[in-house]
Amino acid sequence: MKNRERQRANRKMFIPPSCDRCDCACNRHGACFSLSDNIFGDKNCPFFKTSEQNEAEKNDVLAHLKAIGRGDLIDYYYGSKEAKAWA
Repeated sequence: MKNRERQRANRKMFIPPSCDRCDCACNRHGACFSLSDNIFGDKNCPFFKTSEQNEAEKNDVLAHLKAIGRGDLIDYYYGSKEAKAWA
């Protein structure tokens, strides 16, 4: 067996946990794509946020990175399109 085939055979397949919060930004087709486990007992998910909240937080982070002059991080996390707009 070749090395790559052995790696594929030994790799565990990630199965995202089910999610009943259809308005969560991390919910994709009824599954949570941010957490590997969503067992919180009788508590609500601490990572829940709507798409609007998620987008607002992204914009706040981008504004902060611009304010402190971290174009390298903007390029790395937001892509070269946003870094060119920043420069």
